[in-house]
Amino acid sequence: MAESFVLGIDVGGTFTDVVGLDRGGRPLMFKVPSRPDDPASAVIQGVEAFAAGVGVPVTSMLADAHLVHGTTMGINTLLTRTGAKTGLLTTSGFRDILEIRVGYKEERYELDLEPPVPLVPRRLRLPIIERLDSDGHVVVPLDEEGVLAACEFMVREGVEAVAICFLWSFLDPSHEMRAAELCRRVLPEAFVTTSWDVLPEIREYNRVSTTVLNAYVGPRVVQYVGELTARLEENGFGGTLHFLQSHGGVAHADEVMRVPVRTLMSGPAAGPAVAGFFAGQAGIENAICIDMGGTSFDASVVTAGEVRQSRPVEIDGVRIGLPMVDVHSVGGGGGSIAWVDTGILRVGPSSAGSVPGPASYSLGGTSPTVTDANMVLGIYSPGPIAGGLSLDGEPAGAVIDGLGSEIGVGRIEAADGVWRVLIIDLAQAIRDITVAEGRDPRDYVLVVGGGSGPVHCCAIADELDIDRILIPKAASTLCALGAIVMDVVYELRRSYPMQLSGGFDVEAIDTAFTQLERDLIGMLQGEGTAGDRTKIDRQVGLRYREEEIHVHRGLELRYREQLWEIMVPMASASIDLDTIDEVIGGFHERPHEIYTYSEPENVCELVSLAVRATVPRQLPEIDWDLGAHDSWVRLGERSVRHRDRFMTTPVLDGRRAPVSVPVEGPALIREELCTVFVEPGWTCTLDPYGAYYLKRR
Repeated sequence: MAESFVLGIDVGGTFTDVVGLDRGGRPLMFKVPSRPDDPASAVIQGVEAFAAGVGVPVTSMLADAHLVHGTTMGINTLLTRTGAKTGLLTTSGFRDILEIRVGYKEERYELDLEPPVPLVPRRLRLPIIERLDSDGHVVVPLDEEGVLAACEFMVREGVEAVAICFLWSFLDPSHEMRAAELCRRVLPEAFVTTSWDVLPEIREYNRVSTTVLNAYVGPRVVQYVGELTARLEENGFGGTLHFLQSHGGVAHADEVMRVPVRTLMSGPAAGPAVAGFFAGQAGIENAICIDMGGTSFDASVVTAGEVRQSRPVEIDGVRIGLPMVDVHSVGGGGGSIAWVDTGILRVGPSSAGSVPGPASYSLGGTSPTVTDANMVLGIYSPGPIAGGLSLDGEPAGAVIDGLGSEIGVGRIEAADGVWRVLIIDLAQAIRDITVAEGRDPRDYVLVVGGGSGPVHCCAIADELDIDRILIPKAASTLCALGAIVMDVVYELRRSYPMQLSGGFDVEAIDTAFTQLERDLIGMLQGEGTAGDRTKIDRQVGLRYREEEIHVHRGLELRYREQLWEIMVPMASASIDLDTIDEVIGGFHERPHEIYTYSEPENVCELVSLAVRATVPRQLPEIDWDLGAHDSWVRLGERSVRHRDRFMTTPVLDGRRAPVSVPVEGPALIREELCTVFVEPGWTCTLDPYGAYYLKRR
């Protein structure tokens, strides 16, 4: 029988990362240049590299492999506006919800702000005669002939995807279900989705916007999953393929193809989870996680070991009502292009990516980038790097010279400027999720990921006055590693609006919860095979008993006349008046934690029920091969720019780093796929869990 391997895959803008454990539990990490034109090719290349690393033919390795994949296909489709030609069926009189939005201008002081262009043009937003009232009762039956006529019109228009969202359908989905059935009959090749499948909750704009986005990205995501599956099967794949979801769990590929919008923040969602994993090993509860690769800089907050989620969110002018791991992303990575804007030096958000890449890649890049500036400053040295690429100092110096001539400074000053502008921008991104929300970044440990993060983290921490940093040895492939340690998570929500004061129907709430739980567990069990009360979870290849599925209930509550609700978890699965009182008590504490105020005298309103089913991952025993050395191994030294002067800096071998032996900056620690820059004023120690712990002296 073939040996089973679990591989984490993260497709980034510059590199595609593949991580797995060999037979001895040692992590094997690979980076290959991403292929925006053919992302599946880069995945296959990384999988082949892993198979060679463990000494197994790729066909044998894939025969029983479990692949957990973070993808940027959905978010890239949205940002580049390359999604499917989409049509919308909605209740007559409500076709303009996408343009009315929430009724106010998002940037109210920007007088010439242009509203976002809807993903569906008005001519393809087709009104359908039907109506439910606010109790879910049918007022006007569904006009099936009207649905068929609308579908025929969309056939003539070449529509590739159809979103269906009717008023109050979260109370009774029958009209949406019937309309979808008719659509699939007339447009058998189209991707058809309903708001009942995507977001069966109150607030029509959130619901219609999210459903439309699901339709818009759906065909592209489904196509990618199909192409990747086919390419894997050509190489003998007989295992399972799963994807990271935006809310921080993994799901089977079939579920992803049904609701592809759940993968929108698929890759970045793994960062906070694995950062919390390493922070927890080090006894750290509060962490700021940063993941800086070649294209973007992702920042998130972990408080008391809990990864924050938020909803709704706006991405590029599109409202998404699904819960997502709260990740703040800006364009700032090693490939970010430096440019001059009316005499002012800027860095990003545009990136050179992997092709043509920074000028120092010698692949045709002609724009000055952060990596090129780091070459000039001595932080990087000429020679091979990850992904089979190589750095060359001569073209890097040439493009930095060109940048300097634009702003009237020399090569070193221009590279210094790129570094300083970048650090200020990235520190501000962290302030946006800490200081702006009442959190002091000095109370947190900076947990660092990404190929570029370990080089820039000391400067970022200095800018924010953070005095502790944690850098996992797997920092360069942090999200790919996160894919193999994240739990299986499925989640369902249903709106159930009522006031929790006076008389209310506790039994009705319990009945609704019970139905949600049945649906959720059915989704999980549908992925496995039954036998002896044991299910085989195809998401992670682990056996679990039915009682090992952890089901958690939660209520989304708000104060009367407030716009937004807060999720309050329930400590007990049973519901009675006492448990409702406990939840209300917990709710009064939450606004104070988040907004520093509460209104215990106000009436609480129930908005939605939420049920989350989790199959905890059996965390692998990772062997970082530590403890074989009792002193640092010096590879050489070079002159490195620090602030306003060059300093002789030792280059140390991270692959032979000793445990618990401190080294003082300045120092460069060369890891397999990244470099840790320990700046002057910092001390670095490798901990027993495979992470560098840096402390400001």
